[in-house]
Amino acid sequence: MCDLKYSCKLEISSDKMAAFLIVENISNDGIVLNKDNIYELLRSHNVVFGIIENVIDKICKSPNINERYLIAQGKKPINGKDGRVEYLIDFESNAEPKVLEDGRVDYKELQIFKSVKKDEIIARKVDPEDGIDGMNVNGEIVKANKGKEAKLPLGKNTYINDGCLYSSIDGHISKKDQKVNVNPIIELKDVNASTGNVRTFASIKIYNNISSGYKIESDGDVEIYGVVEGSTISAKGNVIIHKGIQGNGKAKIISGGKVVSKYLQNCEVIAEDDVVSEAIMYSTVKTNSCVKLIGNKGVIVGSVVIATREIEAINVGSKMFVHTELIVGEPPEKRKRKEEISKKISENEKSIDGLNKIVSYLTKLGVPDDKRAIYEKTLKSLLQLEAENKSLLDEYRELNSNNDESFGIIKVYDTVYPGTKITIDDVSRKIKEPVKYVTFMRNGADIDILPIG
Repeated sequence: MCDLKYSCKLEISSDKMAAFLIVENISNDGIVLNKDNIYELLRSHNVVFGIIENVIDKICKSPNINERYLIAQGKKPINGKDGRVEYLIDFESNAEPKVLEDGRVDYKELQIFKSVKKDEIIARKVDPEDGIDGMNVNGEIVKANKGKEAKLPLGKNTYINDGCLYSSIDGHISKKDQKVNVNPIIELKDVNASTGNVRTFASIKIYNNISSGYKIESDGDVEIYGVVEGSTISAKGNVIIHKGIQGNGKAKIISGGKVVSKYLQNCEVIAEDDVVSEAIMYSTVKTNSCVKLIGNKGVIVGSVVIATREIEAINVGSKMFVHTELIVGEPPEKRKRKEEISKKISENEKSIDGLNKIVSYLTKLGVPDDKRAIYEKTLKSLLQLEAENKSLLDEYRELNSNNDESFGIIKVYDTVYPGTKITIDDVSRKIKEPVKYVTFMRNGADIDILPIG
């Protein structure tokens, strides 16, 4: 048995990181499978690194015909860690009021404005790390990639010096869209006929009230210590209203961050981040995040409240069966876009299949001169459709990337009254009897009412 000769073949992967020995058959023209002969075969193919001894022992002891043995394995390089940005300013603390033990809400210590001085360091760049080189089965070094350089988040009124980001003014700092901005702060007593409308790139503090009919537009945050009447506030940052909104059906708040207000009455609110309040009454509220009702009341009544992720309240609706609607989950426009993308990708795939067949057929013919124009036109259309499908797939993945574990949940810590309509994604349920201490979650084509966790 030991003197049998075998015909063998050695295969090396295209990246030279693996070598395979295939014992093809017994042959007088082959080799006796012992260690010396196998090592000689490896040397003849310049396989000198990562040889697996126990595999050679196994082959010598009992070779299996046509088995593909991994006989040598290279050492993969370990790429270096990317550089990173280390922030010296705390961006994590949020601008939400504190609920006291007795249920009252403290709006005094919101810390919405994070102040910096001119030439203060905001962040510094941490250098990337070198990688560890590998080696292929031919004993050649496989270079590791060094980590990528981090990019400092240069924004408005900031500058870079010696790997650090600094503020170029005294002001209020915020982080948005991978940039850090420093805005000056404008302080006003009131907004009324004496000030007119206010439009500025600065953050704004208003110590009293905003009268009806006036507009505020800010690239930063807006903090109001008094009451907002029938006016419009648009901010790229947070909007904080210490006393609340008495909108008379005319107030509109648009925020690129959070909206925090003691109460929201007869108004419209549109926010990118959370909406936090003690009461939402006869209003329309929309957010791409969560709506949180806090304090002793924590009530939503006579309103339409739409949140992408979650709604939390103490009480919803009223004993008078006032129509109140809570909507959570995937926004209808997002769901519609995903359906459009899926349909378009399917249509494109059918066209791509047909075009591939034409290209393949003409290629087999050697692309005759009289078919050259057709071939080039078909190939161009094929490449365009493939590029379009790649772009559509990227968009579809992006639309799906923002899902959260608490996606589409409504929690009510006391009572949901009849007259309330609950909608999660595209499934709705009307509340006909009072229910208490409940969580609403979608279950297929139904909405389950579960005990609150």
